[in-house]
Amino acid sequence: MKSRIVFIENYSREQAWQDRRFIMELISPAVMQLTGQPVEPLIDTVKDLPVLLHFQKLVPGGWEKHYFELPSPATAWLERRFGSPRLVISYEMPVWLRRFLDTRHIPWIDIRLSPLRFSHDLMLAVRSSCRALQAHLLAHQIPLSTIRLHATQMQASARRLIRLQAPGSVAGFSNSLVFIGQTVSDAALLAPPRRILTLSDFAEQIKALAADRSRIYYHPHPYAAEHALREAENLKNITGHSVSLTGLETASLLALEGDVKLTGISSGLLQEAEYFGLKTHPLYPPVCPLEGDEACAQYYIDDLMNTRFWEGILAEGRSTYRAGPGHANRLRHLHNLWFSYGSYMRERNENQVLEHRLARVEHVCYELSQRQYGWRRLSRAIRYRIFPEKKLKSLFRSDG
Repeated sequence: MKSRIVFIENYSREQAWQDRRFIMELISPAVMQLTGQPVEPLIDTVKDLPVLLHFQKLVPGGWEKHYFELPSPATAWLERRFGSPRLVISYEMPVWLRRFLDTRHIPWIDIRLSPLRFSHDLMLAVRSSCRALQAHLLAHQIPLSTIRLHATQMQASARRLIRLQAPGSVAGFSNSLVFIGQTVSDAALLAPPRRILTLSDFAEQIKALAADRSRIYYHPHPYAAEHALREAENLKNITGHSVSLTGLETASLLALEGDVKLTGISSGLLQEAEYFGLKTHPLYPPVCPLEGDEACAQYYIDDLMNTRFWEGILAEGRSTYRAGPGHANRLRHLHNLWFSYGSYMRERNENQVLEHRLARVEHVCYELSQRQYGWRRLSRAIRYRIFPEKKLKSLFRSDG
């Protein structure tokens, strides 16, 4: 079992290299415990900066330009450095790496964040080039029934809040088309040989989807910034209809009822929406498929840090390890990745903390009032026992 296991990432893409390293450092101790050897990075992005810069010079023009195929000098450089590892592990494997490995018959495992983000923690999507390992991963992943359970819980909770707080916010979505936006640098938007897909590539399909709709909405990605505004304007020009921003949190969007169509180029949100019973019309295949021969299996981070998980990978499936229950928000906390459902749940937690503090205020007010304090002495006592001074002043000022 003692053989070289190498971690390779998309070295031409500087963005989010810390996240890729983070995943390697999480899984390496479990592999080392099993094999006696840590996961070895092909290029140590922390210590081998000159080597990394040299490789990047061999791949000029940005990572998007070479996502599908590396220039010949970069491929030759990899060939000289590579050797013959038993297994390659990658995080968000680019197509050029997959082709490089498949051509040399080197088995690989690709790990990426799952597009399904409504579970009680972020899930990781895992797939392998080896048929036996792929079958093993799919057979022992988080059960579909568990994933659907979390979808039902999230949908019911979101609908409850909508009915309590803003019942009118979803009234206009009946018979509507909602376009799901993405970031401009999303690998899921890349098409061979080196093209970035836009709405214009699917103008006819979008027109057909919008033909019988009363309203058109655009749901921006939280990190899309000005790109989202340009895309919404493009959607307006293609459909010939006015386009409104949804103004909804993602959880609220997936809680919509009635005749609502969701479309987009290849957003993972469209894959999520199917678990909520919404009609979806993706325009391009997803980068992380959940069905078919290349489907990604779903696991929690606790699974990938478990020695028994890797025993099933490295000991040719002898382990019968099955995905565990995970821990709520474990990877969200470790990764500091709080968007979409993470933000939704964090807001709920913050509201619970606020409710607790307000209950504490009421208790202290009652307790001190029984001692027949004057108002000034009462407010001073509350300030010293519960709140910082500025917060207390603003609270009483609004109270009049």
